[in-house]
Amino acid sequence: DIDELSALQVLLAVNSTSASARTSSSRVAPLCSNGRVCPHIFMVLSDDLGWWNVPWHNPDMQPYMPTTMELVGQGIELDRHYGFFACAPSRASLLSGRFPVNIVSQSLDKLDDASFGLPIDITAFPQKLKEAGYATHMVGKWHAGHASTKQLPKARGFDSFLGYFSGGEDHFTQEATDAENLKDFWEQN
Repeated sequence: DIDELSALQVLLAVNSTSASARTSSSRVAPLCSNGRVCPHIFMVLSDDLGWWNVPWHNPDMQPYMPTTMELVGQGIELDRHYGFFACAPSRASLLSGRFPVNIVSQSLDKLDDASFGLPIDITAFPQKLKEAGYATHMVGKWHAGHASTKQLPKARGFDSFLGYFSGGEDHFTQEATDAENLKDFWEQN
């Protein structure tokens, strides 16, 4: 259901077929440590979403979000990843596996400063997935640093990115909500 998915910020969608396998005729998928083919990974991080605002916790929401119910039913709900009071630390935490307060500056007035966002010396989750042979793609809000090319999604392990870098964007005009007259819609391939 496209309306349902458009309401969510898609953070990470990963294909379990490696880039090298897509170009070869043998199509070998990456193997997990147990020797089995690794699963597809699809992660969603939605800003300001309350515990009771999803159908697997609130039965009244089930008729409105059947696709997400099905995805959670077939997958794993990460219900112990607690959000921070601002979105960038929550994103950096999910990308790094570290507690948000330890990796991102608390000062949100330094968005264009290279110190803002996920530090470049920390290996990001998609970088590890690339090492395992996954193809990685990101759609939506980045907000994990953009002052240098080393902070952008492609440098952090994503094969491609379609979305915006800042903390918010008008989806009709593609203008950043935290800067006047700044177009913030990017594609990296």
